[in-house]
Amino acid sequence: MEQSRKKYVWIKRAVIFIMAYACLLSVGRLLPIVGYTHSFYGVGVFGYNIWAVGLYVLLVIGWKRVLNRKNRRLHIAAGFLGLLLAFAVVYGTYAHFVNNIFIDVRTVFLQFGLVLGIAIATIPLSEEIFLFFDRIQAWYARKISTGENIPQTLRNPLFCFLLSWLVIFLAWLPLFLANWPGNFVFDAKYQLREALGITHYSTHHPLLHTLLMWWAYKLGLHMGNVSAGFQFYTIFQMLVLSSAFAYMIYYMYRKGIPRCFRVGALLWYALFPMHGLFAISATKDVLFAAFFLYMMIFLVRLLYDKEKLSWISYGGLIVSGILSMLFRNNAVYAIVAGFCLTAVLCRTWKERILLVALMIAMFVGFQLGEHILITATSAPSPDTYRERNCAPLQCLARVACYRRADLDDADYGAICVYIREGDISGYNPYLADAIKNNANEAALRSDSANFWKLWAKLGLRFPGEYLESIITNTMGYWYPLDSGTYVVMGVSLYHTLIETEHEIEKHSYCPWAEKIYNYFFWAGHWTEVPLLGYSFRPDSYVWLLISAILWALYRRQRMFTGLMAVPFMYFGTCLLGPTVALRYVYCLIVLVPLFFYMIMRAGGRKRKE
Repeated sequence: MEQSRKKYVWIKRAVIFIMAYACLLSVGRLLPIVGYTHSFYGVGVFGYNIWAVGLYVLLVIGWKRVLNRKNRRLHIAAGFLGLLLAFAVVYGTYAHFVNNIFIDVRTVFLQFGLVLGIAIATIPLSEEIFLFFDRIQAWYARKISTGENIPQTLRNPLFCFLLSWLVIFLAWLPLFLANWPGNFVFDAKYQLREALGITHYSTHHPLLHTLLMWWAYKLGLHMGNVSAGFQFYTIFQMLVLSSAFAYMIYYMYRKGIPRCFRVGALLWYALFPMHGLFAISATKDVLFAAFFLYMMIFLVRLLYDKEKLSWISYGGLIVSGILSMLFRNNAVYAIVAGFCLTAVLCRTWKERILLVALMIAMFVGFQLGEHILITATSAPSPDTYRERNCAPLQCLARVACYRRADLDDADYGAICVYIREGDISGYNPYLADAIKNNANEAALRSDSANFWKLWAKLGLRFPGEYLESIITNTMGYWYPLDSGTYVVMGVSLYHTLIETEHEIEKHSYCPWAEKIYNYFFWAGHWTEVPLLGYSFRPDSYVWLLISAILWALYRRQRMFTGLMAVPFMYFGTCLLGPTVALRYVYCLIVLVPLFFYMIMRAGGRKRKE
């Protein structure tokens, strides 16, 4: 018996060593595609490099830890997350650096082997992530049991909220002064042209945000300086966003979260540069993120903490939901779908009925508000078909661009009914705007049935091109190795804005802040700082969301999973968008302290139930 056990141990060790080496072979096969082998001068292939030795040691240690655990649910959850990460690494690499995944049958089988090889590294990594979440939960339980740094009595919660609000706002003030009166980028130019009558109003951009910018511009004209008027827009946005963050800190204070975590969350909101950069940038995503955070906190209070909300809190939940919809068009679909899925996962019919009633109230309020705004601005019917169908349009454009020789003239002509032929040659795998902006809205609206028939027909002939189109157009949200020029749109700095008689002029009233931010962020040097670059990428926060959901499933946290459906459904709508932009998922980034709050309290909630 003892001899058999020793034999089993040696077999297990041999398997671990072989698996670790297989992972190195997979990494070594991918690195030449990525191009990183150029940095390994004088050492030959990756297998001879010191980094390969370090990775091999980590893999052996990691798998030894995995095989010593007897938690089947943990292994299944980590295996699923690890395979997802491995698929992201392998297929993202081929899509990004080769722009061709399904080259031939041999390559397809090779990619499948590479996925298994990379999974040898990502599965133990996934288990460590889940165990880290477990340790956070255990740490909170110890703090609760000892009472260390836990507020026993709430001396003055309002003071906590106001102090947090002030600290966060003041932390952003140097950046605002360095970029006075604010950073008016992305769609701000087009929205202001609508507000000034240069172009017609459009619901393509949220009308409430457009009118808010129009108010700031008119105020500036009244003051004799449009730049001075726009400083009030930026200050208003800073106040709203910092108030949402302060409410998060105040909420954790009321719930008795340890001081070290509350201070850490406060410093993250105040000092992490991304929040300050977005706070001064005139984009609808910022105010949407603020109201989305408010809404999620109210939801957590209601469903996760089982609070008996007052009518004021119910009103806050409904109003924050309505404003989220009014400041982000795709939030309508995300909130409705997310609330429905959360209702399914609720334990009682009372909770389900309440949640559906709240969703209906939000949707009716949004429709009423949108109707008032459209009536006030006389905004015409938007080009909704082009916007909704940008992903299938991108699929057709890829087929027409890359497989023209395989298309007969009739099918190519059918594609050109919806997409201008001149735009096909300019197809960009990462950006659908070039295809979507000039698509035939009238044909899509009047002949949608034939459009979908054509899309399905060509999809059956060229499924690989369709899959590659979706991968390249969304990879900025999930590819963890690289981000090229068009893969992810970051935060940029404006120079001129509306190109009219009264231009917004930028001034710097804080030179030291301007030097720091210009070097590290506007010039992009933050990517050279270890780990900081990953904190400015959307994929980091998307994988955090996915990891939290899978951890909740592994820990049987039903309501945690249900509440995560709302941000996950929002992320789902982003996958159907024309490109990947950091600002699109900023609402997920502001939720990070709330994610960890829910993880901390999961154990205590389970014991109470």
